[in-house]
Amino acid sequence: MARPSQACETLILLDSLQDYREFYLRLCSEGVKECALICERLDPFIFNDGEIVDAISAMTRRHSKANVRVLVKKCRDIAKVRLKFVDLAKRLPSKIAIRKLTCEPQNKTIEYIVADRSSLLVRHNSDGYQGFYNSSARPEAQNLLEEFDTLWERQSADIPDLKTLRI
Repeated sequence: MARPSQACETLILLDSLQDYREFYLRLCSEGVKECALICERLDPFIFNDGEIVDAISAMTRRHSKANVRVLVKKCRDIAKVRLKFVDLAKRLPSKIAIRKLTCEPQNKTIEYIVADRSSLLVRHNSDGYQGFYNSSARPEAQNLLEEFDTLWERQSADIPDLKTLRI
């Protein structure tokens, strides 16, 4: 069960898929305009969850400049496994972009979401759902976002299987 940290009043410690899902939904519902996400793979428990995908869809429609950028470390079979989030990304390519990493990031184990340069949702490793949520983590979020931007610009590539031909 999610519990507040004794070290910081805006820090919530997460221990389960239920916790992670709850704070993922909270993050998408807080009026966020920009999300940067790095993950091992597109976890079907998250990215095939209708409520989460609906929240992401609503988030991208709420703001004209909203965008979601996702870097995936392992994207084999990403187009073969049907995920609601991937379908949404195909329908909204100007709002949601998914790319594959071409190298390992500095911190190989964590997965994170930086929202609006201040909120942070961290999953310590892809094997479990332990991590934390911090709604006011501007310095940490900014550092992770700088790492993310560098990886996005210099060490990632489009995933050809996700491109759709538009006529």
